[in-house]
Amino acid sequence: MKPIQYIVKKYRQQRGLSLRRFAEAVTSDLNLGMDISHQTIKNWEDGTHQPQFSFLMNLAMIARDWRMDFAFDCLAALRPAVYEPMTSIGCEAIEKYSELEITEKEE
Repeated sequence: MKPIQYIVKKYRQQRGLSLRRFAEAVTSDLNLGMDISHQTIKNWEDGTHQPQFSFLMNLAMIARDWRMDFAFDCLAALRPAVYEPMTSIGCEAIEKYSELEITEKEE
């Protein structure tokens, strides 16, 4: 599992939301100029794709609630040398799964 997968799933489960409802919640009322589909969330959770850096930056700069924390946790997972996680979810994801990725790449 990649840190991003863990972060997305934990945030969604913490809020008790379906894929569809979480997708709506991530972008609602923010005027980001884009909507996220439930399939996009599924792809993030499955590890098929990762959130786009530009989307996460916009979300981090505009949101002033749990979505800002979500964005910064994801940014920390994508670029750990630049960003630090905002919550225990981000910290757990990086601690549990970043080393696994490094080990898999070395083999």
